[in-house]
Amino acid sequence: MDFENKNNTHTEEVQTNFSQSQSHTKTITKILYENFYGCDMLLCLFITALQSYRVDRCLRPFPSMYIKDSHKDIDHLRSICESIPSLDKILKTPQMCSNEILNFLVWLFCQKDQPSLHKVTYNKVNVPSPLKQSLQPHYIYEVIYPQKAEEIWQKRKNTRRSFLAYHGSQLDNFYSILKVGLQHHLSIGKELLFGKGIYLTTEITISMPYAPFGVTWSKTCLSDKISVIAVCEVIDDVDKVKCKDVNFKERAVNQDSISGNIPEKYFVITDSDMIRLKDYNLTKIRGQKRNRYLMELIRMTGTALSGEKQIRHH
Repeated sequence: MDFENKNNTHTEEVQTNFSQSQSHTKTITKILYENFYGCDMLLCLFITALQSYRVDRCLRPFPSMYIKDSHKDIDHLRSICESIPSLDKILKTPQMCSNEILNFLVWLFCQKDQPSLHKVTYNKVNVPSPLKQSLQPHYIYEVIYPQKAEEIWQKRKNTRRSFLAYHGSQLDNFYSILKVGLQHHLSIGKELLFGKGIYLTTEITISMPYAPFGVTWSKTCLSDKISVIAVCEVIDDVDKVKCKDVNFKERAVNQDSISGNIPEKYFVITDSDMIRLKDYNLTKIRGQKRNRYLMELIRMTGTALSGEKQIRHH
């Protein structure tokens, strides 16, 4: 009798796992059809943070299924990510993925309470200042927030004006920046040119040296080396946004500045609540990957929009 019960239990477990696998396969296929390039970019940012020597700081949030007794199993997570096929192959044959890979991708791509990335064209977004063609990014990803987060931001902003500014950073920082936002408290304990806070500028050439090219996921549709600069929306708060202001000269003075007043085109945000991401501007090392992926996706889906490779599921 015990043997029969064990067999029944095992059969139920197999059926449950099979059913879950089927569900996850459908979920991943659907989201890749709807937002292929956004998913590819998000996976790039995750893997870049995972491979960083600063992984404990850069990989936030960390997938809970790889935490046991407060220990992060980074090595196992790395081995799983190394075995993930390119997303065009998954879109074509999702059954090639193990259950563990499917579970991880569902966790990464389908968190409804987290912001997501969606590829857009340059002429569809606002920028802090006009860019000549040589400075325009290869790709732009708009940050889409959950409804609740959007409502909180609009309520906080209220009737105050806001403006756009650039923020450059190392590539391995951008996963946590997307997920938890830019944090002013991370500057505590550092000696910074114009005092503690989040540094932004309205001039992209000022941000570029702070956004070096970094190695990313080898199977991405982008490039092996990319650079990212964030476009941020800032609530223009006189007390919490330090900058040169002809009407309020005291705004140019920030505590602990070692270089005097903040110059023109620079902004130092001393409260993280005053800032949120709007877009990611991505520049790549030129290569042939883009065309190869575009042709493969056209073959699979039959649809590509005007060279911008926005894939749509019909």
